[in-house]
Amino acid sequence: MSNRKLSFIIAFIYVIFGTFYSYYAINNMVSDGIIYYIFFPVSFFPQIILFTERISFLYIFLCQIITLPIMTLLIWCIISVIRKSK
Repeated sequence: MSNRKLSFIIAFIYVIFGTFYSYYAINNMVSDGIIYYIFFPVSFFPQIILFTERISFLYIFLCQIITLPIMTLLIWCIISVIRKSK
């Protein structure tokens, strides 16, 4: 599998889990622990949007659409360093 496809798949799963975590954290008022720090880059803005907006689905969707390419690029750089293609 190429580095680009692998980085997109990892970033997509990471963003989806981070979005689910932000819903969980706001509904249960939980923001401590190691999971908070793991998902912080992708759950910070959705948690703020959920806290302030009444109808927040569209804003969170747009926020995560912007976050996905940024995370893909970051993970692609890390994978390229770790996994040298010949």
